[in-house]
Amino acid sequence: MVAGQAERQDRSTVREDLAMKNRSIDLHNHLISQLERLGEEGLDEDTLAMEVSRSKAIAGIAREVIAHGRLALDYEVARSEHEFERVVPMLESDDGRT
Repeated sequence: MVAGQAERQDRSTVREDLAMKNRSIDLHNHLISQLERLGEEGLDEDTLAMEVSRSKAIAGIAREVIAHGRLALDYEVARSEHEFERVVPMLESDDGRT
C-alpha cells in the first residue's frame, strides 16, 4: 500500500469512527442527560447557573444539528421528486450519502 492510500484509509477509518458516535440517539441522550443535571436537587447557585448556561449552549447546538438534518432531508426529497442529478457538494458526504 502506498502512502497516499494509507492516508486515505486512515481518514476513512476516522470518519467511520466519528459517524458511529454522531447519531440522532446520541443527541437525544445528551439532551436528556442535561435535563437530568438541571433537575438535580441541592445544586448551589453557582453550579445551577453553570448548568443553565451549558443547557443553553447544548440547546443551540442541537437546533443547528436538527436544522442541518432537516436541510439534508429536504435536499434528498427534492432530488427524488425532481430526479435531478446535480449534487450540492456541502450536502454530500465523501461516500456519496447526505
